[in-house]
Amino acid sequence: MSLTDVTSTFSFGVSNDTASASTLAPIAMGMATNYAKTTDSPELARVKNKTTSLEQQEMVSYRSRPIKKVGPDIVVYNPGAVQDGVLYSIDVQMILRESRSDGTIIDHPIEAWLTVKHDVAAAWTNVDSTSHESYVGHVVKRLLGACYTDNGTERFDDLAKSALVPTND
Repeated sequence: MSLTDVTSTFSFGVSNDTASASTLAPIAMGMATNYAKTTDSPELARVKNKTTSLEQQEMVSYRSRPIKKVGPDIVVYNPGAVQDGVLYSIDVQMILRESRSDGTIIDHPIEAWLTVKHDVAAAWTNVDSTSHESYVGHVVKRLLGACYTDNGTERFDDLAKSALVPTND
């Protein structure tokens, strides 16, 4: 049997793949229109929002770099021959402005990261013919699912209070 006779199927091995009640939808940010490039290097691209005031800027950064070994905290029983991988991330920095009735203004900065690390197998970015999403996209949806209960309630309040273990679905 030659390598060209081999076909592959992919599975994450989880059965809890039901969509949640959350109505989370990505924000259409208009990156090409609303943002200006501030940094562009092989491992970092950074853009700033042109629609914000100078006092309340928003910055989005994209990073990507090769890594020597993808080493998750879970046991990989059948690793591929290639251990090299890629690490990429997106982060958004914003300022939430609080305006009080006494005229006081307080700026609250926030930064959110999404980091992905996987081996260099092309399968990660292939689009599944059934779900029409990439396998990376599926994992990111699971990550977002971990931020919500099954009824769509956010877990961020608990996380901000260091209540890390989910107490309800």
